[in-house]
Amino acid sequence: MPAWSTVLRAAHPMRSNVSHRMRLAVGGLRHKTTLDFRTWKEDPAAVLQNARRRNVRLDLDLVLARHDAFTDLEYQSRQLRARRNEITADIKSAHQAGDDAVKQALAEEAKSLRSRLADVEAERDATYLELMQEALHVPNHTHPAVPDEEPTVLQVVGSKPVFDFEPRDHIALGEMHELFDFEAGARTTGTSFYYLKNAAAALEMALIQLALNRMMLAGYMPVSPPDVVRESLVAGCGFQPRDEASQVYELASKHASGAGTLCLAGTAEIPLAGLNMQRTFAAEELPLNMVAFGRAFRCEAGSHGTATRGLYRVHQFSKVELFSIMPNDEALSNAMHEKILADQVQLFTDLGLHFEVLDMPAHDLGAPAYRKFDIEAWMPGRASYGEISSTSNCLDYQSRRLEIRCKTADGTSSGFAHTLNGTACAIPRLLIALLETHQQADGRIPMPAVLHPFLPPQYHVLVPKQPKQPTAA
Repeated sequence: MPAWSTVLRAAHPMRSNVSHRMRLAVGGLRHKTTLDFRTWKEDPAAVLQNARRRNVRLDLDLVLARHDAFTDLEYQSRQLRARRNEITADIKSAHQAGDDAVKQALAEEAKSLRSRLADVEAERDATYLELMQEALHVPNHTHPAVPDEEPTVLQVVGSKPVFDFEPRDHIALGEMHELFDFEAGARTTGTSFYYLKNAAAALEMALIQLALNRMMLAGYMPVSPPDVVRESLVAGCGFQPRDEASQVYELASKHASGAGTLCLAGTAEIPLAGLNMQRTFAAEELPLNMVAFGRAFRCEAGSHGTATRGLYRVHQFSKVELFSIMPNDEALSNAMHEKILADQVQLFTDLGLHFEVLDMPAHDLGAPAYRKFDIEAWMPGRASYGEISSTSNCLDYQSRRLEIRCKTADGTSSGFAHTLNGTACAIPRLLIALLETHQQADGRIPMPAVLHPFLPPQYHVLVPKQPKQPTAA
């Protein structure tokens, strides 16, 4: 892991100031400069235009000035260290020759040099931290097909279900079938936590098994990752909030590891990236496609209201994640992006959902994504579409920060690998879409046939605990 990443913190309005935690970690810096400073210097106007498209506030002049200053100070440091080594050798020679005068003069020079070196390296460290604190906000390049304002609908699958009754939302269906307990979740942990019970708990496990099996058959290697990760890894993956409202849960400092703060992962993408950081792949080892189940934890600081009640916006949920490492070849990574999307589309089609595939606009890409496709399913009880999945091609944005490299067939380096990610299933919103789409007038909810092998027979069709007659449309 690049040592600078052990000191990253969420963005602060005064980003040019070096945080206390960052200062504490100065001694461990290795001064990795794997970000694409050369490209930024060659065409700063394009970098700024891209940042504006993506709604990212960026002081590129500060970044480039700090990089020049850091480069100069690093050069001075190396020169002083080289001279220090020469003095050490000269003192040894003078001692062997019995030349005390020369030895004394060299000792005085060494003393002066130590002071100069300490000053230069202190300034270098501070400059580096200021540089990285701003440079890490430079977003990825943007695919030329990405729209500017509104998403482009790429594909529509199925059609909206037609009911001869007023469709219930998932909360009403949950009460009929005793599926959720939000009050107990609030008492146990807090708001936006919940219990899944009875058929909902069985459906959670069935959906996870279905997604894992499908993706393993599609060539993804199964991985069972940790849900607790280092803060440095979270930042290295590009999850840096643009304001003080961080979405990341941090563990109390008394539980921090020797390398810094520990966090609860917001997606298995993060530990899957960590599994391969600081690694160089041979040509025959790529592509590497992985699938993992994990618990996702998110503060979800966004607005809460009628449209987001129930399971729609929660702090913890089960999720099956896809992660791919590809050669440094945009054509290949774009093709893999399409494959991930196709695997997602097939899964949600087989679950009988109506959904749209969207090419997301530049301002909705976040920092890491070069291009992002969202899948939004129709949720009849909400009478609107809701995001149930997404997939992103990050090119070398994450691999530069995590030092994931690749080689060509002849063994020479081809630079940084490309990374991609996608959601196979995120349980809460998938449950909303399933329950609301397949509900019947009498409250029964038949489950799609693809789930039957993973469900006990009593849950092939959900039967209300207390049947209620629907309101006439």
